[in-house]
Amino acid sequence: MASPPKDHHKRPRSVQQMEDEYNAVFGHVPSNPDALEQYVQEQYPFNQKQLERAMKYIDAEQWREIKYELFLLPATTPRPRYHMVGDFPHFYVAGAAVTKKYMAKYIQEHIIYTRTHVFIDAYIPPPVTVMTNAEIYLAEKKLIVPMAAGDVDNFMKTYLDAITGLLLINDNIVTTGRLSKWYSVKPRIEIRIQYQAGFDSRYNERRMTATKAYRDLNIDRKE
Repeated sequence: MASPPKDHHKRPRSVQQMEDEYNAVFGHVPSNPDALEQYVQEQYPFNQKQLERAMKYIDAEQWREIKYELFLLPATTPRPRYHMVGDFPHFYVAGAAVTKKYMAKYIQEHIIYTRTHVFIDAYIPPPVTVMTNAEIYLAEKKLIVPMAAGDVDNFMKTYLDAITGLLLINDNIVTTGRLSKWYSVKPRIEIRIQYQAGFDSRYNERRMTATKAYRDLNIDRKE
């Protein structure tokens, strides 16, 4: 299998270039799921013993879950600002530090370093001055939802950033992330985190345990 070009991280200059670069590296790989699985087995052969060794991680998978309900007014992440420190600009996000401190006040530190799913529900105050009373009631029942009041990705960034370092060792361990916007006369943020009790592979275990952030946790791996 060919390797991606050295400058694959650069933005393509045209649609044609995007397609040509992709097809040059991945065009020969089948798209059909069954054919793709067969292709992987042929290109990356393994024996039964190796498969069983890898499957021990998969078979041992156990999922745990923690939930938090935080009573605060949901907010999106504003554009980064900056101020000059000497000759260099120092970028920051206004309000991010306050949000993180709020999280730290109500969330007990629980550093997660394995595969993680994060589900966040943001409950936004309904515009009671322009909604009818019946609409406010239906909004509380989640039958009318916010189609404005901030972008989903901005809400997600706000609270994912806030729990990183407090609940998550790094936000790159999140393999599934979902944020839902709702109306409620009781604004709040509900966070549900599902995470694996152990690593899903020797590869991910080696990769994580080699990081400085993991070593700083002083985890006794024999427990």
